[in-house]
Amino acid sequence: MAPATPTAPPAPAPAAAGGAAAEVHVEFRVQFRCGFGASVRVCGDAPALGGWRPDGAPQMVWGDGDNWSATVRLPAG
Repeated sequence: MAPATPTAPPAPAPAAAGGAAAEVHVEFRVQFRCGFGASVRVCGDAPALGGWRPDGAPQMVWGDGDNWSATVRLPAG
């Protein structure tokens, strides 16, 4: 198997009015059954996703059929 070829980092998000980086709303959905009182979180490297710290990650909201969802603002790009 050939080694992976590194790729260039993504271009920075375009600046919005006022010079701030553009953001997008990202909706996460998952169907997962767990015990009553448990929580499901979206964790990742972005600060809005807790920076890989589950205690700082956004908690998802439970819905019928064990469907969980969360909407998070993340940098575009």
